[in-house]
Amino acid sequence: DPAVASVSSDGTVTGLSYGKTTVTATTNDGGKTASCIVKVKPIDIVDITGNNEFTSSNTTEQTKLSSTAVSATLTQTAAAEGGEFHKDFQVTDNDIASLSFRFTTGGQKDASGAWNWNGREYTLYVALLDDQGNNILTVAQPYEESGAAAMTSKVGNEEMKEFSTEWSGNIGDIKGSIKRWNVTVDFDYENDTCTARIVGTDGTWEVVNGDKTKTFALNGAKLKTLKVYTEPNKNGKITATPKLEQLSYIASTTAYGNTTAIYEKGTATIPWSNADLTDWTQAGTDIASLALDSENGRIWYNATQPTGGYSATKTFSNIADDALVTYDVDWHFGSAVARDGNFEYVQFGDKLRIGWTNGYVTWVSTDGGTTWNDNDSDGTTDSIFTGANTTYTKNIKVIFDTKTNTIKSFKFDGNEISAYTDYSLEGAAFDSVTFGFQRSGAAPAWAVPNGIDRIRVSQFVVGEEAPDINEVKVTGTDASNKKVNVSYAVVGYSGDIALIGALYDGKGKLVEVTPAKTITNPTTDEFVSDSLTFEHDLQDYKIKVFMWDSINGMVPLCDAAVR
Repeated sequence: DPAVASVSSDGTVTGLSYGKTTVTATTNDGGKTASCIVKVKPIDIVDITGNNEFTSSNTTEQTKLSSTAVSATLTQTAAAEGGEFHKDFQVTDNDIASLSFRFTTGGQKDASGAWNWNGREYTLYVALLDDQGNNILTVAQPYEESGAAAMTSKVGNEEMKEFSTEWSGNIGDIKGSIKRWNVTVDFDYENDTCTARIVGTDGTWEVVNGDKTKTFALNGAKLKTLKVYTEPNKNGKITATPKLEQLSYIASTTAYGNTTAIYEKGTATIPWSNADLTDWTQAGTDIASLALDSENGRIWYNATQPTGGYSATKTFSNIADDALVTYDVDWHFGSAVARDGNFEYVQFGDKLRIGWTNGYVTWVSTDGGTTWNDNDSDGTTDSIFTGANTTYTKNIKVIFDTKTNTIKSFKFDGNEISAYTDYSLEGAAFDSVTFGFQRSGAAPAWAVPNGIDRIRVSQFVVGEEAPDINEVKVTGTDASNKKVNVSYAVVGYSGDIALIGALYDGKGKLVEVTPAKTITNPTTDEFVSDSLTFEHDLQDYKIKVFMWDSINGMVPLCDAAVR
């Protein structure tokens, strides 16, 4: 399905719209084929920064902490001991998590005007720890008797090593007293890897003075604690104000659920027909009437010189209250428009209207065309597209969240219109598509071809996903440790099935086979729960569960499930 995913010449699959499609590869030599099911899903993003403030374990008269949930400043004045502050996070199993913050190293001048780090007072550390308190990554800026040493870091239980050999990039300018770092650490828990990047900036946080990047294995570790601490060198008492700001910890994971196609017309397999015109409710039929342009494969209002407004609306009654609804429309519009207030337009729901108007510009309204938006407040209505006196067909893709009444994504001609990301449309309805002509002022002297070449409406609803293939899963055991719980799905098959369990010892020797559990006329296209009972204690053995077409045929319907 090219609306769901594309495949490049080298075989790279790119998701385009929420949904599911089958991708098939065919060899030039022999015409051999292999297929896989590709699902394109939304990403759930959760802010797990937390409201707990940074705390310290050793504040004294010489070491004080000022902190919030997203910032902390450690003030040390002639302190003989090192200071620290830290913050704990929720340990997440999400696929991806990204930690970011600004950090100031905190050097100060002494009475003579010299930087204290030139006096070799202390070493500064920034550490990431797992839920057992073990090191994930520590970065240090050491200052020793000989002066400023190279930055160092250690991963896990490794020894401290110099940046120059362990990290890519160049951050030499980070050495010094008051230096500013932008830090980003991306945790890919699904692939058990982490990528850290430290960017040195100037006093404005904008001019980059170098950066260092390192990717390493997590070995199962998951972030719990961010810790900053100082350690005195042998000749110094610490006077410093290291500061951390703009802390953010964001987790993202693939959402589970199903995409349902609601309406699709204008494709090679589902072309427009005259019968489709009755699906649309028209207004202003005394001015113009909806027609089929079969030659160009669209429905439209023929070029006319309108004396009033007209429109066609398709309403969808099955939009869920907690869905991500995608409208994917190829809109045909253009020719001259001689007056502001006159618009060819396409509208999604009852509020989001895109209009082509005087000056060959395209404006956006979020109140159904009553006003047109100036989001940058420069006194001029924002244009998302500027053209010429001709006709166009442009793709518009809008994703609405009906649960939060927001626009999640808005693309015009493939370009994301970022001003409308997470844009709230309180009280809006997202259950229709409308196109037509909005008129204001004197009768114009131009033609306004306006139509839809292609439209696809779908919705993603969170929930248990429908199975794609025959499948059996081991979901657990009961308290007796002799009954195994299973979940199975039958897809594209009619007839009885049999579930059979088997136990194997540590050497792979078969120990026990359960009697076949025959299921007559099984429920199809959804997961069903069941169980199998063994005589042996399950904790001592490997479990395999088979799903066959029948006990007699013993033809497997899927790979065996293993625990």
